[in-house]
Amino acid sequence: MNSVTVMLSVFFLFIAIGVPVAIAAGVATMLALLMQGDSLELLADMAYTSIDNFTLVAVPCFILAGLIMQKGGLAKQLTDLANILVGHMTGGLGLVSITACAFFAALTGSGPATTASIGSIMVPAMKEEGYSAGYAGAIVACSGGLGVIIPPSIPLILYGVIAEVSITKLFIAGIIPGLLITFLLAATNYIYARRVGLTTSRIKNNSVREIWKGINNAKWAILAPVIILGGIYAGIFTPTEASVVAIFYSIAVCVFIYKSLSFQELVAAITQTAKLTGIAFIIIYTTMVFGEVLTLHRVPQQIAESLLAVTQSKIIISTLILVFILFMGMFMGVIPMIVLLVPILLPVVQAIGIDPIHFGIIFVVAAEIGFETPPVGATLYIAVPIAETTIEDISKSAIWFIMAEIVGLVIVTSVPWFSLSLTSLF
Repeated sequence: MNSVTVMLSVFFLFIAIGVPVAIAAGVATMLALLMQGDSLELLADMAYTSIDNFTLVAVPCFILAGLIMQKGGLAKQLTDLANILVGHMTGGLGLVSITACAFFAALTGSGPATTASIGSIMVPAMKEEGYSAGYAGAIVACSGGLGVIIPPSIPLILYGVIAEVSITKLFIAGIIPGLLITFLLAATNYIYARRVGLTTSRIKNNSVREIWKGINNAKWAILAPVIILGGIYAGIFTPTEASVVAIFYSIAVCVFIYKSLSFQELVAAITQTAKLTGIAFIIIYTTMVFGEVLTLHRVPQQIAESLLAVTQSKIIISTLILVFILFMGMFMGVIPMIVLLVPILLPVVQAIGIDPIHFGIIFVVAAEIGFETPPVGATLYIAVPIAETTIEDISKSAIWFIMAEIVGLVIVTSVPWFSLSLTSLF
């Protein structure tokens, strides 16, 4: 049995018995290096070079900016605006939750942060309006996943680093698919509201004056993605520089304009960022080293050659890849999936003519769906204490939203225009 076979066997065995991905990848890689007769110093060298990348600085910076905005109350400003715009419609509060999640996703780039921030505001209101606890939790859990599709997206940053493609183009490519998924979630909520009789809302249809007042109250929150993303798309600064701009902007707005962020909360945000970054980068460097060993043994190329020997049908190969990503997403988080699977799958999709930018959006959307699917279902578990219900109750309602997102995934995969039309304009 060669070293790669042992490494893969140990890795999947550890994953199956519930060992954290970082430990599973690290131990499996150590065993492979020892079997090859290599010094474990090589592991340290590979780990250092794998994360010695300036672009990755954007990850902790966007995390910190998102936490500052969360603690500074920008989520409340955006929720109020969404309430004014769509709260009067059928299933209004559900639609408000989805719209607010889309707004907040454009600020933080994080699914869990979006679910926690919007959920803490909207779930109690939805329960009071007549939504079941499980359904209310499912809405914010699945809509929170928009944070990894709508730019700025931390997973898209990581994909850009791994695949060596333009992060700016990835951000642009994520706009229309993000809006499509948002629309499909809203349509699902509308059908549910009609079905259970939530056809009226206590929220009135606001006048143009009231809508303008709501926009004015939330103008500083709205300006955040305009400045951050507009600066990137206009070429004023890179995504990494934009992440630092996001930090200073969020501090300026929350501390000096809204005066909603205390010094203690700022310190708490920095501390939490350090913890989350530490966790994320342990996963990143162990899985990157794991992938590096696979690449050295030409495993990605062998997989591509094996698939193409069986069939060269773009539809069949794309379907197999999507099913595989969705399945793996049920057991792994988005970050380790990107680091582990992109180097393996990218040669395959390039061989059948799929654009790396298009594949990046497909991959992230599929991973986001897996992110909401048990047994991992990270955003579902975040919503459980917020909704004060069980994971089983939320999962039953989440099925309908997940099916809607799968429809969106099929559309985005089948029609590259959704991902690539805007990139051609910049």
